[in-house]
Amino acid sequence: MLAGGRIKFVGNPWPRGHAIAAAEWTAVLTLEGLRFDFHIQSAEYRAEDDREDRREPRSDWTARAAWNNYHRCTLSSTKWENQGFLAATPGDPIDLDGLEGEGFHVDAVEGDELPPDVELEDLAFGIYLLGHDAVADHRIRFVRRRGPRTYDLRWRARIALVYAGENTFAHRLDASLPRLRLARIALDDDLDARTARALLPEVLVDTRRLELRRRAFVWR
Repeated sequence: MLAGGRIKFVGNPWPRGHAIAAAEWTAVLTLEGLRFDFHIQSAEYRAEDDREDRREPRSDWTARAAWNNYHRCTLSSTKWENQGFLAATPGDPIDLDGLEGEGFHVDAVEGDELPPDVELEDLAFGIYLLGHDAVADHRIRFVRRRGPRTYDLRWRARIALVYAGENTFAHRLDASLPRLRLARIALDDDLDARTARALLPEVLVDTRRLELRRRAFVWR
């Protein structure tokens, strides 16, 4: 896992944000196509500034004591079995070394609320922030290529504090992830090895250096 970068929660008590303690980019090959997964964990909220609130906060979002009760943030599509997002489909392959400047808009939100037919458990990512909250309207951009399958990423999203009873995406996060490298491509549980080997060239531009080990494609 990569450590580095920062994540900011706009308007919280730490305007400089928080260091990212761990980050991982993986993928899953499914019958639908190639899905991207990310797992990010921040340092403890108070790690760089452990002062107490100097005045009465307006809300939990602006209260150091409230944040410190939950210690750190986890933003993940793997920890709670969320789905990640579809990056390539059969017949429309993706070039993992040609993503510089590309972006993905995931779980788009019109206005401040999810569409009525979308359940929280269907979202691409889960988040533990001030309790188990909700995160959507992700804009994930591969800003600069740093090497094979390695990029600086910029990630913006919106948050609803559902643990506190809120259902509107009234808050924002802004993260920078330097030199994040795709580690592996796992096989979905429904795929056997033969089907996976036939499907991989349909979703990926260059498969020459990939080999299947223990139900995951890895680079030689």
